Order: sequence, then structure tokens, then C-alpha cells
Amino acid sequence: MTRRAARPDAAPGEERIALFNAHAEPFDGYLEHELCLLGLGARRFRLLDEGGRTVPCQPVEPTAKVDFMTRLLFRASLHPRERRLLRAAEAPD
Repeated sequence: MTRRAARPDAAPGEERIALFNAHAEPFDGYLEHELCLLGLGARRFRLLDEGGRTVPCQPVEPTAKVDFMTRLLFRASLHPRERRLLRAAEAPD
């Protein structure tokens, strides 16, 4: 998947995480993603699925050594050739 293909799904103040299972077998397991927190406000964010439901995630030590990056660990299930689009959005007060 290219950045251009996901561009129509972008929104200001959010970061999108595109998932794609290119295999012929289903995937069910844990994934990691390094998230840029610039624009998400004071590290208060939540990970949401396509339906707006919260996806449980856990911050883990990032490989980037800058203060505006974090790495998330979360579980995902994808059917063969399935595309999913998660989003990190600012958490409500």
C-alpha cells in the first residue's frame, strides 16, 4: 500500500496506520508501530478502528530517540488480502 493510496483517508490531527495482509493465510497476532505524536497533543491519544471503537494498545520503548515518538504494541486480526485502517486520535478530556 502506498501513502498516496491512503491519502483520502487522512484527517488533520490524526495519524493513520494502514494494515494489509498480503498473504493467503489469515493473520492474528501482535503488531508494533512507531507513532509520531506531533499534533496529537501532550501524548494523550487513543487508537481507534474503522468503526471508531478503541483498540487496546500498550506504549513500549521506541527505537527513535526523540521525545515526540512512541511505539505501540497492539493486537490485530486480518483475513487474507484484507486492508484495515486504524487511526491515532487525540483522547477526549
